[in-house]
Amino acid sequence: DPIQTAKREIFEETNLKPELLEEKGKLGDFLITFPDNSFEKKVTYFLFEYKGDPNDVKISDSEWYLWIYQWLPIDKVMNLIPYKGLRELYRKAYLQLRE
Repeated sequence: DPIQTAKREIFEETNLKPELLEEKGKLGDFLITFPDNSFEKKVTYFLFEYKGDPNDVKISDSEWYLWIYQWLPIDKVMNLIPYKGLRELYRKAYLQLRE
């Protein structure tokens, strides 16, 4: 089940409790192509609302590429995303949250 897989991944990478994640819908898919064209990866994005304390986030040492994170307003996030398709997914999430 893709939702359960997403919740498990969120837990593994952030320590946020899956039972406190409320699924708000699928945002879409995004194809990531590595700069040297050696690898493509399809990523499916879902929108979840966490019903716990956002300070519960604890990044695992094994997730070395996530060593820095911060909570940001959506307008600041949009300025940091280099891929147009990914910006559209975040814009869609923002619009869903406003409903």
